Amino acid sequence: MNEIHEKADQINWDDYEEIIEFYQDHQEYFDNYSELTDQDTIFRFIRTKQHYANALFHKGLHDKVLLLIGQMEELQQKLEKSHPDWHKTDRFTHFLKGLVWANQRKYRLSLPIFRELLKEEPENADYRLWYNHSRFGKYKVILNIAILLGVAFIWLHMLTDFEEQYGINLNVAGIALLVASLATWGGLNYFLFNRGKSKK
Repeated sequence: MNEIHEKADQINWDDYEEIIEFYQDHQEYFDNYSELTDQDTIFRFIRTKQHYANALFHKGLHDKVLLLIGQMEELQQKLEKSHPDWHKTDRFTHFLKGLVWANQRKYRLSLPIFRELLKEEPENADYRLWYNHSRFGKYKVILNIAILLGVAFIWLHMLTDFEEQYGINLNVAGIALLVASLATWGGLNYFLFNRGKSKK
């Protein structure tokens, strides 16, 4: 046990490959946490798993990260709230979960996390960026559909006699839909990102 912790103290936590190799070499030890009671040991387990999960996230292994987040949340419940690093570890775990869901385009799941984190730390640039990214992501699907409909209306107007049969000018409707969608896209992008940057 002491040997593993001594190795951990020598790890370069900015080197993802080194982190992954270290954790996987000692995975059996770090996965055996159900009986832990010592607060410092629990904290070390959480931080080690957070570093490993972060390294996996940067490798794009999101499903594995979510499994680790479940373990970190179990360990977090063992860590007393009076521990000086309780809030720090809790925020990091939630932020990482939000990042995974945002990268998986599950914006309805990621948005509440970033909203809550931003409420706790309004000046945190990373929280604000990903909060805005998730907000924008929720609207992107609708805007993409509207743009495709606009293009489809224009093509239908060009390739069919829809207007003569039904008296509806699909070309005008398509152009209007395209302009409105692109304007909304640009407006949201400016409001949520460029405007937000000017406030930092």
